[in-house]
Amino acid sequence: MRNSAYKREGDLGYVRNFRKRIGRPGSTPVIFAALGLLLCGIIFCGEAKGLDLYFVRHAETVANATGQYTKKAQETFSKEGESQISDLTKSLNGYKFDVICVSPQKRAINTILPYLRKNNATAEIWPELDECCYQDNRNVQPSAAAFANGASIVLDAKDQKYLRLRDPAMKYFYADGNYADGMLRIQKARDLLIERFGRSESSILIVGHYLSGGRLIEMLMGLKSVGKQSPGNARLWHLREKPDGTFELIRFNIYPAEKYLE
Repeated sequence: MRNSAYKREGDLGYVRNFRKRIGRPGSTPVIFAALGLLLCGIIFCGEAKGLDLYFVRHAETVANATGQYTKKAQETFSKEGESQISDLTKSLNGYKFDVICVSPQKRAINTILPYLRKNNATAEIWPELDECCYQDNRNVQPSAAAFANGASIVLDAKDQKYLRLRDPAMKYFYADGNYADGMLRIQKARDLLIERFGRSESSILIVGHYLSGGRLIEMLMGLKSVGKQSPGNARLWHLREKPDGTFELIRFNIYPAEKYLE
């Protein structure tokens, strides 16, 4: 839902001038012809302007803060992370996204859950948004595990009101794979986003990770996907679709306390 009320002050000025001329002998046909052209111009100017896409990385975890990447550390927020979630929830509060897509990892889900609860919103879980591409060996071919099912996605009963699977059949994480497998998953996420929302003027929020998120942003922008984009914890990125189907970067790494969306 893009907040885009366009004011055409110039067009309204022309209309007022036309009104003054109505009633002059011989002027009416010309006036209505001109008004017709004006209305056509307004219609064409109002054609679909593309998708607004927002990406936010999960808040800081103990793993991010300490460099100790145990399962518990990756699922527990640091004090800074808890503060980031509070700030992010306040800054997004009241803004209604058309769709929210979130990684199945708890650190991503728990970053956006307070917003979902406060705004009675629902997020779709996308396995393709999971973290990936952390392997040192990048010179590999995709494996048979690229889209194989891994562990089941288990949601807390109290949160099922706010979370749903994008596809009921997609109730699994993807199996562990290699670097190329991860890239294929990111490409699938990009393709799904464009196929489903492209040219729709929708407002979409993606909640994801550092490595996969940076590469997804690069793919959407039509850049070589090598991980040069660096989403900070709980920092918002804003991309807008261009007529050629790629995306331009409007703003990046917006601090969670900033009220960017109205």
